[in-house]
Amino acid sequence: MTARVPARIRASNRIRASVRATFTGWLAAVLVTLVFQAPELARNAPPGGLAHNLVLGLAMWAAFTLSICAGVWCLLVLPLAVAVPAQTMVRRRWRITIASGLAAVWFIGWRLGTWSDLLDPGPQHPLASVLFLQYAAFALTLACVTTIVYARLLRKRLDP
Repeated sequence: MTARVPARIRASNRIRASVRATFTGWLAAVLVTLVFQAPELARNAPPGGLAHNLVLGLAMWAAFTLSICAGVWCLLVLPLAVAVPAQTMVRRRWRITIASGLAAVWFIGWRLGTWSDLLDPGPQHPLASVLFLQYAAFALTLACVTTIVYARLLRKRLDP
């Protein structure tokens, strides 16, 4: 006798999985962007205030990005989690991951206007704009990790 694979996953389970995946993506994106944030905060710290500047700056960055993630979840992830069937998400997870990562970087360049920063980085960083790289790294990490984690959580539910 074979185990029956559920044809559908309840919407509440998909919503819960999307929240977990988005939070995991946010955490990964914040950790990735520490590479950009920590040196900048250390360079701009007042004399004797390095620890305070690092703690305050990283807390502000975490709070700012968490609010951005809440908006992304409400506007993008939640509707897709409810609309896209779980089987489709699991079956095409790598295509969706690549597409979401590229779309996130494109959106950052378009909406925040950082394409101009990439094309004209300035004298301090002649190869690339740190601002563009930081925001693009955050968006790419958030999109890719969220998609991969969401697909894994769905696959666990689909597998008997």
